[in-house]
Amino acid sequence: SSHVNGSGQNYVGWNFLKTPGFFDVVTYDGDSNGGREIPHNLGTTPGMIFVKCISDNGTDGAATTWTVHHKSLPNTEIIKLNTADGSVTSNHFHDTTPTDQVFTVGSGLWVNSSLGNRSYVAYLFADNPSNGIKCGTYQGTGYGSTVQVDCGFRAKWVMIKSTVNSDRWRIYWDGSSTPGSTSLTPNTFE
Repeated sequence: SSHVNGSGQNYVGWNFLKTPGFFDVVTYDGDSNGGREIPHNLGTTPGMIFVKCISDNGTDGAATTWTVHHKSLPNTEIIKLNTADGSVTSNHFHDTTPTDQVFTVGSGLWVNSSLGNRSYVAYLFADNPSNGIKCGTYQGTGYGSTVQVDCGFRAKWVMIKSTVNSDRWRIYWDGSSTPGSTSLTPNTFE
């Protein structure tokens, strides 16, 4: 595809270590049962969870939607990785706080539908500064001003998204040509 292997284009990639207290990946088949508990091996309460339908015929948008739970949002709200939208009301995580062993999903197309034998993948990120990973929040101060956020360690990769405004996701990384000034926007094809 020209999105991952275009002639003359430069690309970046990141890998996350699948290990307790840092990152986990879970796959499951949808069953349309709201309140379903999905087990994980993160060993701590997730700070953020991405869920994506990986087997959809593309007719209802489920395969293009990345549903995101973040610990700072109420359990009745989500953000979507594939859009610039702020948080929206949703029951996709069944109004239930994840635990160190399970996260709970509703019966929606984006997280747990049995329609068309759907399968899902979930990426779980810990909030564990002593292990070099942090999921948190900060209050913005306006364009043109600088906010310094103490993560408890020197962050090498940062992903941010406004939860109240329609604005792009942004990824900043330590290895960019000008750290802090170059960002990627995963919800666009820029």
